[in-house]
Amino acid sequence: MQPIIDQSITTIGSRIDELMKERRTNQTLLAEEVGISQGTISRVKSGKFQKSKYLTDIANALGTTVDYLLTGNLESKYGEKNVPSNLRIKEHDFMLISMYDTDAENSKDNEEVLMLHKSMFASGLNEEDLRFINQNDDAMSPRITKNSQVTFNLQDTTITPGQAYVIKHGVLAEQARYLYPLPNGGVRVAGTPEQKEYFSDEIISKEDLESGLFKVLGKVVSVTTKWV
Repeated sequence: MQPIIDQSITTIGSRIDELMKERRTNQTLLAEEVGISQGTISRVKSGKFQKSKYLTDIANALGTTVDYLLTGNLESKYGEKNVPSNLRIKEHDFMLISMYDTDAENSKDNEEVLMLHKSMFASGLNEEDLRFINQNDDAMSPRITKNSQVTFNLQDTTITPGQAYVIKHGVLAEQARYLYPLPNGGVRVAGTPEQKEYFSDEIISKEDLESGLFKVLGKVVSVTTKWV
């Protein structure tokens, strides 16, 4: 049987507007209920972010389904509530992890997400504790190859010698490196032994650490390698 599509409302934005009108709410109140910015709502309404992780939360807040928002299928307009941000697929639990965004002050609003199984992480970690970056060089190869997605724990910034952390140094992009505390309060930043010829160690002074020029963003907890 073919789905019954509402031909009078043809875009996701108009469907969201229609549902807000039905529920006597507005974009400001919807954003507050979902816990995101009005700008994110606007981007979803534009249709440019049809894979946004917030579609589920927006649909739930409007009493509808993601299927209806995306397709206009009237048969699913008032269906059961959608799965929340913590996904459960065929008895498996997943987390949706946001990409680290310095400009957005690391907010939840970043549209780019990574879905990973909960069993990959220590008990007690949740989505608010985790972010990921795209590794932009080969300094950590072969352990962390270029273009890998590196997930790290924002709450774990205490340096353990020889462990991998995501760092931010000045205007350079975020990157994963091994860190070694120094007796003078500084830190040695290193890649893998295999890449030492191309990426030399760097010594960060105590002053740079204290000034915030060099930041330890969090300890690496997972690496997902892209096939490119």
